[in-house]
Amino acid sequence: VLRVAREIPAADANSTGGATPVWYRLSFVLDNPLSAQESPPVTISASGTEIAPVLADPDPLFPPLLVTVPKFPLLLAGQSTPYPCADNVLTLTLAVNLAVQAGPSAPSTITVSGFSGASVRGCPPGAGPCAVPILPPPPGALAAAYGRYGAQGVWDPDSETLVLTAGTPTSAGVASVVAFAARNPPTAQDSPVLQARARGILLGENPTDLPFEVIAGDGKTVLGTFEAVPGHAEPLRVVQPRFIRKDMGQSTSFPGATNVLSVTLSVNVPLLA
Repeated sequence: VLRVAREIPAADANSTGGATPVWYRLSFVLDNPLSAQESPPVTISASGTEIAPVLADPDPLFPPLLVTVPKFPLLLAGQSTPYPCADNVLTLTLAVNLAVQAGPSAPSTITVSGFSGASVRGCPPGAGPCAVPILPPPPGALAAAYGRYGAQGVWDPDSETLVLTAGTPTSAGVASVVAFAARNPPTAQDSPVLQARARGILLGENPTDLPFEVIAGDGKTVLGTFEAVPGHAEPLRVVQPRFIRKDMGQSTSFPGATNVLSVTLSVNVPLLA
């Protein structure tokens, strides 16, 4: 209930002899509910000068008291190479629509699962969770987006999951980028389904958890690798090794002669020593 402190005129006279409506804007602060909801209908009325209750017209972009479901509005993953057995850089870009908290007591964590076939140097299966360094931003990248999840994550080689712990507080909706080194599997495969979940995300003053959501793969970037096409940058997409040239010849066809056989090969992926 708002009380009128001074008279509010209906209109201002204008130069054409008509009247121009007078607009008044007021603001007040309240706390949103903790659970998601659609924008409720809001009625406006006036007493003294009687105006019957009518529905307010909600802002189409910012309707009042619309509370969104806690979620990741941005989840994207990519890679640096699709070659089998190659040292790869996997990059995750993520944002949460709630505040991410940091600190020694109860920092927010992000768990990413589904890295099928990936391995991390020095962390073989059965070794238990290992620390994996978080890579610095590459040249030309937005450095401010990096480093929000500390200098290292935790890799579990048996479940093929990565756990990230927030190193600095991050406001709702702000994108963060995390990159780490892994080795691709030795055989061709489609990009596996990666999923991310969050724990300890701030909902008001209370921590809450976000369930697993599917991470989109980078289907647009064209890598600088041989025969690269859109889709090769999807995480852990590994191309099928094949010969693109396999010619054989000899130096002589004479009977009993010493012969030199020659083989000319070309492959679409590096051959490891």
